Amino acid sequence: MSRRLRFLPALLLLWWLPALAAAGVPLDAAPFTNYVAKAFEKAMPDADIAVKGPLQLSITSAEGDASAAFLATLHDYCQRNERDCRKAVATYVAQMASAADSQAQSEAGPKAVTVVVRPSRYVDDISKASTTHGGPVVKALAGDLWIIGAEDEPKAIAMLNGESAKQLGLTPKKALALGLRNVRKPVTAYLRTYAKKAKPGIIDILTGGPYQSSLLAFPKSWKAVVKAKGGSLLCALPAPDTVICSDGNDAKAIKGVHEAALIVMRKAERPLSAQVLAWQDGAWIVAGQ
Repeated sequence: MSRRLRFLPALLLLWWLPALAAAGVPLDAAPFTNYVAKAFEKAMPDADIAVKGPLQLSITSAEGDASAAFLATLHDYCQRNERDCRKAVATYVAQMASAADSQAQSEAGPKAVTVVVRPSRYVDDISKASTTHGGPVVKALAGDLWIIGAEDEPKAIAMLNGESAKQLGLTPKKALALGLRNVRKPVTAYLRTYAKKAKPGIIDILTGGPYQSSLLAFPKSWKAVVKAKGGSLLCALPAPDTVICSDGNDAKAIKGVHEAALIVMRKAERPLSAQVLAWQDGAWIVAGQ
């Protein structure tokens, strides 16, 4: 887990991510899907790329390994950030191609098993893509968020399914337990550092690498942060590399965290969720319920 800890003032959200190159990408679902398919064909010339429907592609490697690419999240980003769309598509295609190449050329092993936290739509996409591969490796966390077993590859994160877990010699349950065990130590160290700087009345924006979401998978490890925040804690996960936290001592705190999350999501390449969670007795619950 990467693992720099940065605390950014909430006002920096207004210019946090830089503007990228102009897009010129078709934004209607069907032509957008065709555009991304052609980008995959250039990036993976030996693979068979097929359009399966609006915002869905099938990718079959030269070795015969089949996978699916669901483009709804990418399409949503492009509709909200047209100027940045071309770069976002290029990045997405490059990451997917790299992940496929890494899977074909390397065996990561149990030490690379990890976990991420994502909204339920990610679980739905993984379920659709892995119906013949044993289904996703997941566990409900709170509200709309799930813990998902994953494999840390050189240039990408590959979500585990029953078949890929079996290739590592693991059942889905054991794969998830191993992923949690592998990241527990760095998460604990990170939260210990955060607790030393956390103060009530301030919205903290915790940014880092692609595994920042893993922080939420360990609610019991947040006890020192809760204490530093005055006995209450609210968090949201607007992007894979961003967690927003505040105390809940103010009546408007939930609204503040929610609005901060929405600001991040509007600029995020992969927006996740503006749902606000509250810490209660070592677990997360949906705030306000």
